[in-house]
Amino acid sequence: MADCRILAREGEAPELAGRWLFVSPHDDDALIGAGCWLQALGRNAHVLIVTDGSLGFAQPGAAAGIAARRRAEAAAAYAELGLPAENLHRLEYPDGSLSRHTGSVTVQGKLAGLDCDLTRLYRTLRPSRVITTDAADWHPDHRATFESARMALFHACAEIWLELGQPLAQMPSLHSFAVYAPPNGPPAWCLEAGPAFAARKAAALERFTSQQGIIAHVAEHGATEYLWRVPTAPFDPGEYRALFSN
Repeated sequence: MADCRILAREGEAPELAGRWLFVSPHDDDALIGAGCWLQALGRNAHVLIVTDGSLGFAQPGAAAGIAARRRAEAAAAYAELGLPAENLHRLEYPDGSLSRHTGSVTVQGKLAGLDCDLTRLYRTLRPSRVITTDAADWHPDHRATFESARMALFHACAEIWLELGQPLAQMPSLHSFAVYAPPNGPPAWCLEAGPAFAARKAAALERFTSQQGIIAHVAEHGATEYLWRVPTAPFDPGEYRALFSN
């Protein structure tokens, strides 16, 4: 914490205690949008990479090996930030078509789909906060990840799919970070990183040698990072009755 300052727009800045799970559609998204948060959290941070990165190639000849190359790059990049290897998780869904794999299905009698996989991980890690890409982002994989990350919170707390683990007693709070497009409304929290955190984030981004053409467009986000609070309160019809009091 010595090399950053966390500011809250309203109320108090968040405690960095507890387990924070960053659900990253692609291997570099959590690093781009929250690489300094990950450093501030240290061992309390976990990162889930949802897709296999198989569409992140520049030349057709590189397509065959790109997924394996990106797995190695991601491992090196998050290690550069100090994330323990056991805190990096992967699902390997096909890159670029994540919307086809959201929701939940049964395959040969077993639960499958991104909502189920996230429900299982929530119940296993039992995070206090879940942070993912925003619903307003331009990339369809980012929007799909947001939708499943939010829906799986409700599944994880419900008496459903008990083969995926014991339901959570309390729903984790949900937050989002920006990659390509700004989320709607003002952010809840701002992290201002010092030179050590900024340099470490830059060094980690450089590990993605296959993605430098893309990262160059977003790397100027730099050492100031924001998180948006996402409401998860369920529908309550009583909130609207006073509008019809006459």
